[in-house]
Amino acid sequence: MSGCATQRRGPLPPVNQKQAKSQSQPEKQVKKGDTDLVCDLAQSFIGLDYVWGGSTPRGFDCSGLTQYCYKQVGVKLPRKAVAQSLTGKKIPLSKLEKGDLLFFKIDSRVITHVGMHIGNNRFVHAPGRGKKIKISSLDNSWWKSRLSHARRVI
Repeated sequence: MSGCATQRRGPLPPVNQKQAKSQSQPEKQVKKGDTDLVCDLAQSFIGLDYVWGGSTPRGFDCSGLTQYCYKQVGVKLPRKAVAQSLTGKKIPLSKLEKGDLLFFKIDSRVITHVGMHIGNNRFVHAPGRGKKIKISSLDNSWWKSRLSHARRVI
């Protein structure tokens, strides 16, 4: 996969510096309500072009999006989807909550895609080259058939 960086329409969303993790400060106590902030931030990027290897508001790939959004509330995630799929607590799909990470096996036997559950069986993700960050549904048979598992990091 490859992509090229493109410019976002409109101003970049602000980063709350109080919530951003700093190496010189102790680790922040993360609260359950932070999942709403994470989900809102992820949704603020809907329409932004996918950028392979992207991990900033100038462009994201799937794991860059989840890593960036969680970093804003002090949760450190690994960079790649397969590594993120081992973080936090594995949860049954019947117990999904907002902010849970969803992991997919697209064209292989390994995890190659991650999205963030935002409620009502929907998730926000950066689907791939030539596409834009968007919301998709787990009711869609294509996504449902590729869903591997979910993890809760808050």
